[in-house]
Amino acid sequence: MKRFFQKLLEWLRMFFVILFDDDEDRKEYKRQEERLEQKQGWEQVPQRTTEIARPIELGISSSDKPEYRKSKSVLTYRESILLRSIRSAVAGEYTILMKVRMGDFLWLANEPNDRKFHNNQIQCKHVDFLLCDKFKLEPLLVIELDDSSHNKYDHVERDNFKDETLKAVGLPVIRIELQEKYDASILRKQILEKIGNHK
Repeated sequence: MKRFFQKLLEWLRMFFVILFDDDEDRKEYKRQEERLEQKQGWEQVPQRTTEIARPIELGISSSDKPEYRKSKSVLTYRESILLRSIRSAVAGEYTILMKVRMGDFLWLANEPNDRKFHNNQIQCKHVDFLLCDKFKLEPLLVIELDDSSHNKYDHVERDNFKDETLKAVGLPVIRIELQEKYDASILRKQILEKIGNHK
């Protein structure tokens, strides 16, 4: 069991290395791992800024080939219900994009310290729905569906980051609590008010 958790921990570490480090870091890490693959146990592997202990084995090995499946929808059941109401509310006046990565409609315009970190903040987060101008596809409004998971600490932090960042770029947000059904007329009024106030 201890071995299993060690492998799981290292798999998570590798995931964060891939997520947050650039290509050169990954190549260097791979070279270091290849040099160590003949050894056993834990060993200090020098990194760019710190030295951390890393095990040789990365992840849980399996002889099975990866088997992928196609999802029935890109949306959850609850998101699909909200989408139908949004479609009714906008009546074809706007283009609705779903599960859009923030990095696809925001960009980092300066060179702050830890630029890679700040850029990753928008590359690894998405919004539930993005309303855009029908012809230019200019982002106009974000709609987020908040279920009970948004009360968790990490979700609260993520939501705060989204709200602050979107406010800073002048992109309004509507947060909608999870419901059995949504009133399209009320939603339309909210959408038009938010978009109208930011034009």
